[in-house]
Amino acid sequence: MALFDNVLKLQHYVSHTLNRKFDMKNLINQIPVSCSQTRSDAPRLPLPPPLPGKHGWPWKTELPVLFETAGSDHPWPRVSIVTPSFNQGAFIEETIRSVLQQSYPHIEYIIIDGGSSDGTVEIIRKYEHRLAFWTSEPDEGQADALRRGFARARGEILAYLNADDVYTPRAVETAVSTFRNDPDLALVHGDSAIINASGAKIGHKRGGEGAYLPYFLHMVNPISQPSAFWRRADYEAIGGVDSQLHYIVDYDLWSRMGLTGKKIR
Repeated sequence: MALFDNVLKLQHYVSHTLNRKFDMKNLINQIPVSCSQTRSDAPRLPLPPPLPGKHGWPWKTELPVLFETAGSDHPWPRVSIVTPSFNQGAFIEETIRSVLQQSYPHIEYIIIDGGSSDGTVEIIRKYEHRLAFWTSEPDEGQADALRRGFARARGEILAYLNADDVYTPRAVETAVSTFRNDPDLALVHGDSAIINASGAKIGHKRGGEGAYLPYFLHMVNPISQPSAFWRRADYEAIGGVDSQLHYIVDYDLWSRMGLTGKKIR
């Protein structure tokens, strides 16, 4: 597995949605900073004002929130989103706002930070009134953070958004609507824009279409990770995230899900 992990390291980096560098400084000997208590449902209170000079999504664009039910008094399912983070203070606020500004009414947002020392914790604290849970303490890397985050999640639909990625407006609403229109779907995903450190679009990644098994067998990742949402039941059926991996966490998850024969779109 270690060899397979290393072979796909470069491919995973290239397919990553944002062309931003991960800061590995201070990776060792981090000191636990803080840990919040889990909220049953974080209230939808106003967000802090945007940073000076920031405009447009997700800084100043307010989306109308969907009704609490999706017709016939049937509630929308809870969507749990986990953000793993380590020293991404330059980007994480934009990530957080892109989740909390979504139109979807039932989002459980969890942030698992690995003990950042670059101002990330101070940014998270600004938004903790809208978070279901957050913590900042040393961990074993992204996969470990994701596994811990999803262990706390209670949503019927799951996703994760790295601390230097952003959702587009109505991304969650669109994903859930797709699931509702096709009960057999295990995972849904879409296209992704590639942006630079300033947020400018520099490319486009189109999601794979048709039969996914050939992609997986040829070690090609056809699914753009930040665009992916999946059902909790299917995630648990394959054992969840493999915490021993570091570079192909998403590819491993999609391939194991695809090999079960579950429907991916």
